[in-house]
Amino acid sequence: RGEGDITYDPRACPTPSLIIIVKPHLNVPPKLEENGVMVSLATVMRNHPSSVNPAIKSNNLLNNALAMQQAFKNGAYEALMCNYKGDLVECAQSNFFIVRDGIALTPPLRDGLLEGVTRNFVFEVGSEIGVPVREASLRREDLSTATEAFLTSTTREIVPIVKVDQVTIGSGQPGPVTKALLSGLRKKARALTHP
Repeated sequence: RGEGDITYDPRACPTPSLIIIVKPHLNVPPKLEENGVMVSLATVMRNHPSSVNPAIKSNNLLNNALAMQQAFKNGAYEALMCNYKGDLVECAQSNFFIVRDGIALTPPLRDGLLEGVTRNFVFEVGSEIGVPVREASLRREDLSTATEAFLTSTTREIVPIVKVDQVTIGSGQPGPVTKALLSGLRKKARALTHP
């Protein structure tokens, strides 16, 4: 949308505005990496792909903002969201993975989520360090069989998830697969940015 009359007619503002916001990067506090975080399962669903497609990175994030309100009310670090079928798809501000049988699993794009840059990077890193990373549709029941879970985002890299509401993930501590992927991701990022 650009400048123009207040209307839903896209022809009223044929020239879009581009706004770029730059702010300092804040590292994830080491305490979160060491202890992990709790996320809360939101009652607000991720958008249906035939509505505002979640695969499009846009500023239309009302569902995500409402989910984060719920998460904060529940004392959580992030909100875990489901799609219209009830599948776990992603967090409000990040992608979501579980680990089962040593394999990192994340929902496939067809389930309705944003294709995160760091999510894709995890596939590469896993291949390089010998950690299998696969796509699989995930249900709420999968939380109780997960030995680890983590979220990924460009600004936060990999953050271990140790609890989803009242469900403890694995031992309740960040696990070896999560730690190995985080270490591998940082090593690869350093190599790419400081050749």
